[in-house]
Amino acid sequence: MDPEELKKKIARGDCKVVDNTSSKLKSSVWEKFGVISDEESNIVKGFAACKTCLKVFVFDSRRCGTSSLRKHADTCAGNKLTRSIEQYLSKGTELKVPRRDDKDTITRLSVNFVCNDIRPFDAVHGEGFFALAQEKIRQELIPELKMQLEGGNGAVTLDMWTDDYRKTSYLCVTLHYINNKWELIERVLCTSEWDSSLRKTADNIKPAIISALRKFGIDEFYSKLVYVTDRGANIVAALRTVTRLSCAAHIFNTVLYTTFKPSQEDMYGEEVTAMIDSAKSLVTYFKQTSLQARLKKTLKNSVETRWNSLHTMLESISSQFEDIRTLLEERGEVDRLTNLDEEALSDFVAYLERFKEATKALEASKTPTLHLTIVWYERIRRHLRAFSNDSNIISSLKEKCLSILQDKFDIHRLHRLAMFLHPKLKSMKLIADSSEVASVHNEMRRLVKGQY
Repeated sequence: MDPEELKKKIARGDCKVVDNTSSKLKSSVWEKFGVISDEESNIVKGFAACKTCLKVFVFDSRRCGTSSLRKHADTCAGNKLTRSIEQYLSKGTELKVPRRDDKDTITRLSVNFVCNDIRPFDAVHGEGFFALAQEKIRQELIPELKMQLEGGNGAVTLDMWTDDYRKTSYLCVTLHYINNKWELIERVLCTSEWDSSLRKTADNIKPAIISALRKFGIDEFYSKLVYVTDRGANIVAALRTVTRLSCAAHIFNTVLYTTFKPSQEDMYGEEVTAMIDSAKSLVTYFKQTSLQARLKKTLKNSVETRWNSLHTMLESISSQFEDIRTLLEERGEVDRLTNLDEEALSDFVAYLERFKEATKALEASKTPTLHLTIVWYERIRRHLRAFSNDSNIISSLKEKCLSILQDKFDIHRLHRLAMFLHPKLKSMKLIADSSEVASVHNEMRRLVKGQY
């Protein structure tokens, strides 16, 4: 008899799983496993079964241990159901962003709730249930957030965007702080739909931010927090009375977007635009035909609002250029590559690669990045220096990009202080102006004295 046959018999009721009553039991795994009894209450030797999912395992205590049983017990989705929602939200437990497994567990627990208590499924779907769950989480978080923010230890990132399809606008407010274990924590306080009856002006944005903080009882810290946002005029105006930093990663993306935007002064603007448009058309064509399936890698399209997507698109074409050419030649459509030169593509990918590295480094949410702002600003500036082997197009782009970068990039005193506090950057070699270095030293002395 094999395990699958036994499992079918258990499902039919011909056999059942019973507690292992052997006096020799030592492992706690038998709390979740049992032995199999047939219709005459005889134990079927050589097998064990999970009490939750009824999976059958070959088991002989004289020849093997319980490691395979324990492994299953730790991963069995059904066993996880025994943990209560209260355990996830109990006091003293640090709340973290839910893992996929935890979300699945909550879903199953919700199903159990509506089935065991004979409730409609809408009981865990309505606004009332959401409000109840949100209030539970909020009450658990409020003491922790207040404690962490007492010493001015906190920052907020803000974002506003509009859904292209429904034209619905949203506001997201995320709090960041370092806990007692020196871990960088982020809490999304709200991702809410913007009231369509309100204009997105500074006078309306500021109250919305304070309201998000008030829901967690931390609106009293509004003026003490540091805010990181994009350079939108409405958000800048809304936060004019508090400390605000421009998001460096967002600036780099804006600089690139502006660089590739055609202008009358661009000597090679039309060529660059033609190349990008041809690349987009090529990707769309391959996706709409069966040609995509014949490539080793998927061609990616560029999306204006998605950082680094232009690099991703051009790299996906450049790395498979010969294969793409071969496929188009077979169909007599090689003219689709008219504005796509292989060498030019390679140059553009190399040009954009540094910006991708900067964005990836600066958008990290689990590690500090403030001290890296000046580092990456200087690296990008050096990257934009003209070299003798640069093509005319790349040389022109670098010149335009450097001018835009220096115009848009803001270096705040907090960037300099953060760099000074980092052990590897404290020499401040990246800051050429000695008076700025001296200013950082004086500011740090003032801050230290203020603590004692």
